[in-house]
Amino acid sequence: IVSLLLSYSAVDVNAINKQQETALDLADKLPYGSSALEIQEALSEYGAKYARHVGKVDEAMELKRTVSDIKHEVQSQLIQNEKTRRRVSGIAKELKKLHREAVQNTINSVTVVAVLFASIAFLAIFNLPGQYIMEGPQAGKSNIADHVGFQIFCLLNSTSLFISLAVVVVQITLVAWDTRAQRQIVSV
Repeated sequence: IVSLLLSYSAVDVNAINKQQETALDLADKLPYGSSALEIQEALSEYGAKYARHVGKVDEAMELKRTVSDIKHEVQSQLIQNEKTRRRVSGIAKELKKLHREAVQNTINSVTVVAVLFASIAFLAIFNLPGQYIMEGPQAGKSNIADHVGFQIFCLLNSTSLFISLAVVVVQITLVAWDTRAQRQIVSV
C-alpha cells in the first residue's frame, strides 16, 4: 500500500505533521519487523527525509553544485582567455606589419631625398655659377673659381654628392634585406 501511495506524484513524502514529524520519522517508530523495514526502504527510495533534514540543503549536493559551478566558470574563463590571446596575437601581428611598413616608407623617403640631393649636387658640378673665361690660357675656367666662397661651394657640393650617394648605396645594399639594420638606420 505504501509503494502504491508513493507512486502518485501528488504525494509529498516529506510533508511535516503537527508533531513536526515526516513519514520517515513515523516509520522509525513502528515496531521492528519486516513490514517496518519495507516501509522505511520504500520511503527512502522515493526521497523521504527525517524532519530535522527537511528544508536543509544536502551538503554533499551543495558541494557538488558548487564544484560544478566553479568548473564551468573556469572553463568559461579558459575559453575567454584563449579568445583574448588570439585577439592580442592578431593585434600584435598587425602592429608589427604596420611598423614594418612605416620603416619601409621611411627608408623609401630617405632614399628619394638622397637621390634628389645627389642629382642636384651632380647637376651643380656641371653648371657652375658665374661666367667663364672665353680666351687665353685659362679658357673655360669660371670667373669666380679663385674666390673663397666658390671653393666652399665646391667642397660642400662634393660632400653632399658623396654623402647622398653613400646613403643610397647603404639603403639599397645593406638595409634592403636586414630589418634590424632598417630600424637602426631609421633611428639615426
